[in-house]
Amino acid sequence: MLSQPAQFLPTGGATHASLLRLWLPRAVARAGQPFRTVARKPVRARAQGLAMRMPWPVRHVRAEADDLYRGAWRLAGCEVRTAGRVVFDIADAPSSWREELHRFDWLFVLLGSRRQLWRMAARTLVLDWMARLRNRGLEALALRPGVLGRRLVNMVAAAPALLDEADREFVRQFHHGITVQARLLLRATLAACPAQERLEACMARAWLALGVMGFERLREPMLQALAEELQRQFLPDGGHVSRSPAMLLDALATLVPLRTAVEQAGLAVPMPLQEAIEKGLPMLRLLRHADGGLALFQGVREPHYRLLHSVLELDAAAGAPLEHARHSGFARMARGRSVLIADVGSAPPASDNPAATLSALAFEFSHNGHRIVTGCGAPFTPEPELDLAARMSAAHSMPVLGGADAGELMDTALARRLFDTPPACGPRVAAELTGSRMGALLEAEHDAWARFPGFETRRRLFLAADGEDLRGEDAFVPVDGTRAQASTFIIRFHLHPAVTATLSRDGRSVMLRLPDRSGWTFTARNATLALEESLFMADPHGLRRTSQIVLRGACPEAGAAVQWKLARIATSGRMRRARARAEAAPSLPLE
Repeated sequence: MLSQPAQFLPTGGATHASLLRLWLPRAVARAGQPFRTVARKPVRARAQGLAMRMPWPVRHVRAEADDLYRGAWRLAGCEVRTAGRVVFDIADAPSSWREELHRFDWLFVLLGSRRQLWRMAARTLVLDWMARLRNRGLEALALRPGVLGRRLVNMVAAAPALLDEADREFVRQFHHGITVQARLLLRATLAACPAQERLEACMARAWLALGVMGFERLREPMLQALAEELQRQFLPDGGHVSRSPAMLLDALATLVPLRTAVEQAGLAVPMPLQEAIEKGLPMLRLLRHADGGLALFQGVREPHYRLLHSVLELDAAAGAPLEHARHSGFARMARGRSVLIADVGSAPPASDNPAATLSALAFEFSHNGHRIVTGCGAPFTPEPELDLAARMSAAHSMPVLGGADAGELMDTALARRLFDTPPACGPRVAAELTGSRMGALLEAEHDAWARFPGFETRRRLFLAADGEDLRGEDAFVPVDGTRAQASTFIIRFHLHPAVTATLSRDGRSVMLRLPDRSGWTFTARNATLALEESLFMADPHGLRRTSQIVLRGACPEAGAAVQWKLARIATSGRMRRARARAEAAPSLPLE
């Protein structure tokens, strides 16, 4: 399927010229965007009240209202106790914690309980924050366009609950605070912002124009600006340009209520907004595992079980999930009670997803509400070393050749200056998904090692119709016209921490035990099988130790092919039925 060499640099080959080639499209895109969406003149609009009651965006924060009231703030996987301090004055907490604090998602935790005591606490916190805004005592992070936009959306949505039975002074300060923040947001230059931050700001501008009196004249231009940004950021199959399942979910959590608000205001829903939602929700279903959470691809830090469930509940059409999203680079095979999700796309640009991973041909597998094969995921609390490790190929269930990643993270001083984070430069990927009464077959390949040591990598995955027989073949094929050099391969299968793995005495198979007490066996041919330690990072409660099945072997100049099988251990009754099906049907693929 691939006929030309990879369009990336071999490990250690990051040059200034190559980095500038990656950065140039980003610079051109910036130059083509307007510096201000509204006008170059200062914005004089003033918040005069609520134009309409905006629907609450879908938010889920782990902190409990009682904990927040007592000063125990658990945000971004880290708990900070105020100990008598005003929470907005805490400067020694992690930046991820402070960012989530200033986004104000926690407002809905305090207001959702409907207890008067907690509502008063919410008002006090809002006043504390407003005082620091007035006195210019806020850190720069709090006024970044993405954080500022998210906070405005939350404050406007929460305004009816905050203002109900509030005194006149609170109402005055609240409207003044909305006015100041709105002017900052409307004057902000978005061209240099990452994709997610630009989208947050554009959604907030539209939200502001719909929900706040004094900004109604901006409704048409703000909705038009949002429509243009959605056209830039949403792919034809409903995926986000970041290729991040989490970024797609976060965007839809605001876009779906925003569409409701546009309809309630009696306005026509812009077609790009309608399409982003109608195509994005089936895309989310593609990325949803059998346990109800997101696949851990492209920097996902947690499965987002509750948030994903809440957003999909808003889908009145309840459309079927996509199976092969060619533009987004994901494929899904769902048979019986099993779900397999594979990353069959190239790494997105650093400007679209700073946490982009080198995970071409990686897959995750779940059955009956339990994850079996997964990836390490990104650490819930960002840490530079772990963040970098989570982006490498070794953190995913995929084959690698010669100990190298399927691409490169360009971690140089110039790269960090241009992109703020090492950009991921990965291979080109081609994939095809087919189905029959026997099951589903995914065939994919990439050219990460086409230049050196001279092999294309091909992966074939077959999931039987009952979902209880998964077979794979990973092959390293010499590239035509090149002289391949002998190398070694490693194929990893990271297991979820809830799975218990035991290596057989002869070292030829691995027995897996799931939480529901069902058993699975893993076997392989043409490789040495081992069971080694691994780390599961995408857990809100912290890092968890787990296991990984590792296949190793030599890849001579002629290439190599490894066959493996993951099958459920049948009970006596199931075994009889399986034997009867096997006798009546032809041999399954990848025998």
